[in-house]
This record gives sequence, C-alpha cells and structure tokens, in this order.
Amino acid sequence: MSDDSDFNRLAAFLGTAISTRRRELGWTQEDLSGRCDVTPGYVARIERGERLPSPILLDRIGRALGLRVAEMWPAFGGDAAMEARAPYPANSRDAAVARLTKVVEGLSASEIRELAAMVQRLLRAGRRMGKQ
Repeated sequence: MSDDSDFNRLAAFLGTAISTRRRELGWTQEDLSGRCDVTPGYVARIERGERLPSPILLDRIGRALGLRVAEMWPAFGGDAAMEARAPYPANSRDAAVARLTKVVEGLSASEIRELAAMVQRLLRAGRRMGKQ
C-alpha cells in the first residue's frame, strides 16, 4: 500500500469521525471552526477527507469535540471508541498504554502492522510539518 493511499484512508477515517461528532453536538462547520481557529472551508475539507490536519490541529479539534485523538481513528476501536466518551486521564501514560493495549488485543497481526506503519508515517509527516 502506498503512502498516498494510507494518508487518503486516514484522512477519510478522521473526516468521518470529526463530522459525526460535530453533528452529534448539533454544531455547524462554522461552530467547530471558531473553536479551533481555522476557516469553515478548512473544516469542510477535513471532513470530506481532502485534508489531513496536523497533529496540533487534530488535538485542537479533538478537545473542541470532547474526543481523544484515538477516538477519531477507527483502527483504535471504531464505533465503540466513539461511544466511550470518558475523559482521558491527564498526564497518564499508563492509562493511554492500557487503552491502546485493549484495542490492539482485538486486531490481527497484519492489522497491527498496518496500524503501526500508518502511525509512523503520520508522526514523520507531523515532524516534517513542524520543521517548516
């Protein structure tokens, strides 16, 4: 699978999760954009999967929507993760590792490898963006 394909899939996953949660809250794209300091048009492109937000913007969007970043990734639990809205313990690496371990337990070896590769590419892209 190519990097472009992975990024396109990830952008589509994230866009759907963001759009779904925004609508659950009864917000418009303009409401969300105001809370995240981006334009409504940019929110629309993210939701359509045309843009992949930076890790910093993804965190801002998640906080505005009351979601952990992991809840926006179907690979981290899909609909079950969207339903689990418990707040993420502040500064709790152990809790994050425990949650991730629970999610990964249900994946096949190939799904874990694919997920790890996608996360590594996303992190590299975020680092490159931070250097610009």
